[in-house]
Amino acid sequence: MLVAVETLVKHGKTPPVSIHLAAVVDEETSYKGVSFLTDSIQKGTINYTAAIVGEPTNLDIIVAHKGVVRFYIDLHGSAAHTSMPEKGVNVIEHMAEVIIHLKKFAENSYPQRTHPLAGAPTLCVTKIEGGVAPNTVAEHCRITIDRRTAPGEDPMFAWKEIYNLLKVLEKDIFGSSITVHKPFLIDYSMEIEPDHPFVLQLVAASNRYANNRRGIDTAVMPVN
Repeated sequence: MLVAVETLVKHGKTPPVSIHLAAVVDEETSYKGVSFLTDSIQKGTINYTAAIVGEPTNLDIIVAHKGVVRFYIDLHGSAAHTSMPEKGVNVIEHMAEVIIHLKKFAENSYPQRTHPLAGAPTLCVTKIEGGVAPNTVAEHCRITIDRRTAPGEDPMFAWKEIYNLLKVLEKDIFGSSITVHKPFLIDYSMEIEPDHPFVLQLVAASNRYANNRRGIDTAVMPVN
């Protein structure tokens, strides 16, 4: 994108519309740069008709991608020496039940919410931590959840759904308590109509330089 703007300047070409190249910092997680930009838009300082987010797509026009909500789930039990495990509550074993419960819920529920381009929502347990010593019954265990949202899904609804599910399960896990922490990362899914005039203009332009491209598609690697 920088080269494109540079080329226009070098050849003395004036585009039919104003172009603003936004090189923003921290675009992977907390979006400090783009947040400053959107604040300026809300204040009316600047205004845009459309935006292109540059990614290495081989000139495929990406019109949809998933979002993500990440959070921790903690189980609390009670410690004991492993010579008398019955005197404690091993929450690593109970966390295994939680993981299986979440997996079954995702398999049964998420396919019904499949987006035509981005696919179904997903849920992955990406980290697990627990225990302090090989001869001690674990009284604490934590998992990290990566929940990918399909376009149109509210990330806080996705979190609340799991929160409610595990609070019901908590009643069946004797001796353990569950804490479903609020998200430490939310990244929203996005989509634009495939037949939007701006999209169709981009497809036509890209086809002039990259024949036989797929044209309109969805992002394979949606967000970090």
